[in-house]
Amino acid sequence: MIHTDKETILKRIKGRLKEIDEEREQLLKELENLQSEHTAIGLATETAIVTELSPLQEKTALFRSLFRGREDVYAKLWVSKKSGAKGYSPACDNEWIRGICQKPAIRCGECDNRIFSSLTDEIIEKHLDGTITIGVYPLLQDETCYFLAVDFDRESWQDDARAFMATCKKN
Repeated sequence: MIHTDKETILKRIKGRLKEIDEEREQLLKELENLQSEHTAIGLATETAIVTELSPLQEKTALFRSLFRGREDVYAKLWVSKKSGAKGYSPACDNEWIRGICQKPAIRCGECDNRIFSSLTDEIIEKHLDGTITIGVYPLLQDETCYFLAVDFDRESWQDDARAFMATCKKN
């Protein structure tokens, strides 16, 4: 009898958590859309030029306008102390918290305790002052984006760039 009651409670809790996750995703999408609209309106009405002498708030707003992407997650640069290899990974609110984060035994992508860190003005300011190096995720959750970054390498980079441009014009 007690076992069945616990199973019912567990099932109810799991169901409620799923509902909360779905609601959170919907709210994040709405927030992202509202913030994008707000930024677009601000850009359309603002005529001031941002320079190195501009206040940090204006520089942050410019960064957000040029590199508009997901607000619920950002990438953080990491450098291996052993090999010197570099890369970017999603920033995590739980990274290196004892008892929660199990790095290096468990990789971040396999961690059940991973909570993506939101892209805040404070994070952008740290990026702008060189304290940290971040990247943005330009592909939004609805699979749209505001900008693309394309890298063409090797000897054929000019031909590759022309082919890319032709495809863009065609589509």
